[in-house]
Amino acid sequence: MIKRIKFLYVMLMVVFISTSAYPQMHNMKGGMMMDMMQMDQHFIERMIPHHQDAVEMAKLALEKSKKSEVKKLAADIIKSQTAEIDTMKKWYKEWFKVDVPAKPVKRTAKGKGMGGMNQGMMMMDMSMSHDMMGGSLDDLKKSPDFDKAFLEMMVKHHKMAIPMSGMVIDSKKSEMRKLAGDIISAQSAEIEMMIKWYQSWYGNW
Repeated sequence: MIKRIKFLYVMLMVVFISTSAYPQMHNMKGGMMMDMMQMDQHFIERMIPHHQDAVEMAKLALEKSKKSEVKKLAADIIKSQTAEIDTMKKWYKEWFKVDVPAKPVKRTAKGKGMGGMNQGMMMMDMSMSHDMMGGSLDDLKKSPDFDKAFLEMMVKHHKMAIPMSGMVIDSKKSEMRKLAGDIISAQSAEIEMMIKWYQSWYGNW
């Protein structure tokens, strides 16, 4: 029950972000539309390395996991998130006329009513911290119980991707809206699945 409550809390965050936190996003014109494009740009710059971290963790799982379920999940993550990385790079080049920078650019949305958008950008920046997922790739490699540590870290990692995606769920770009919805749907399902495995194999989450 506690796990289900936590899961629902994450989903409520997405709803809050896309409605209450950003009412000004609806029917926006001029400068506000530019700010939404800036949010799309910011999102891609941060979601690509976020996905890359997940892919690296998944590659390690293919080598070290003792669970067939984890190995299959890892293969799915590598396939789906690598494809999304390639897609986001393509969009970025088309929309912003440059390649995705090696290091994400720090941005601040300008104008009245942009406090919520700035908070969204700050949250995306926070998601880049390994502290948010309970450790680094090196910590995972050294873990005495790889599968246990992998589930703990990947659940935390996914939980950051969901509210990040909520930031662009109202994007003016239909491609971004679909990607955000796909990430929220897929990673929410994977979170629930990983928690069930964890409870089955290790007890309480």
